[in-house]
Amino acid sequence: MRRALRACLALLVLASLGTAARAQQAYRCTDARGRVAYQDRPCASGQRQQALRLEDGAGSATASVPAPVAAPRAAAATADAAPRPVAATLPQLYVCAQASDPGKTYLSATPEPAPYLVPLGVLGIPGRGLGAMVQPSAPEANRHPPVVHDRLAGGYTWVQDACRPATRTEICAEVQRRYDANHRALRTAFPSDRPPLERREAELRAQLDAC
Repeated sequence: MRRALRACLALLVLASLGTAARAQQAYRCTDARGRVAYQDRPCASGQRQQALRLEDGAGSATASVPAPVAAPRAAAATADAAPRPVAATLPQLYVCAQASDPGKTYLSATPEPAPYLVPLGVLGIPGRGLGAMVQPSAPEANRHPPVVHDRLAGGYTWVQDACRPATRTEICAEVQRRYDANHRALRTAFPSDRPPLERREAELRAQLDAC
């Protein structure tokens, strides 16, 4: 009976607090004997106090709970975790001078091109003019290279072009030339032949962006 009476009194206190426009804070007070009372002012000394906050326009009371703190910089961390595009790198190329004609150069992907046979007369070796050489022909000699023990034997000798690393300007000019050639082929290609040319164009465009 006493418990029911205390509960009714508590509800009456909360109802009166909820109807007052200026009463937004309530207190639940528990004394040393365990008796509970609700009031609109802080509890007396020695009583256990629980602060309650009344919702606007409602007659019920809810305990004030701190709002959860969001993880700091969660959005920034998500943005930082997004993959970033990898910048394309320029190809490594080499400028090679032809051993048979040092005035002519070409670009190579390797610093050591394969050696090849040339007539001795092309190298200006005396007494071995081109007119004196009939066998073997240069294409035939390259297909079936003879075992040469003497550099002058057979009228041919093995040479290898000398190469140096290409400068950035030379590499960019070569990439531009490759891009232009691929773009021309792409413009006239059949639809079935376009995918590899489109991938190549994207690759070369990324390399040009690095120039």
